[in-house]
Amino acid sequence: MRKLKQDYLRGIWMQIIVDTNVILSALIKQGKTRTILTNPLTEFFTIEFAIQEIRKYKTLVLEKSGLTDEEFEIMLSLLLGNVKIVLVEQIQSRINEAKEIMRNIDLKDAPILACALSIPNDGLWTEDKHLKKQGKAKVYNTQEMIELIG
Repeated sequence: MRKLKQDYLRGIWMQIIVDTNVILSALIKQGKTRTILTNPLTEFFTIEFAIQEIRKYKTLVLEKSGLTDEEFEIMLSLLLGNVKIVLVEQIQSRINEAKEIMRNIDLKDAPILACALSIPNDGLWTEDKHLKKQGKAKVYNTQEMIELIG
């Protein structure tokens, strides 16, 4: 684990890239995923496209979670309050590399990998098992995050 002095002084001990499926899971169910995402000692990042994707699945989230529209918006704001949005411009220089890496795995995940390649981080949190097939970024699933952060 990377422990930069400046991060330590800010109280941040991990920087994690979060895939959309993790945020969707936290919206659907109260549990460890939601608890970890709101951990103030961990700095989370996701790509701006994730917000569009979350909104695309809003109806499904409402059905599965039982949340109202208003509760959904409140919960999304709460969760995103601890997640920094990485703009397309910030990952653009690594997108072609990420596409090449993910070409035979799943091209849809190239943007989140490009994010992991573009900014300093301690790993990528996702439930997409196939992302572990690439060898450029450390990948954690939720169980591994629970063991790591608690």
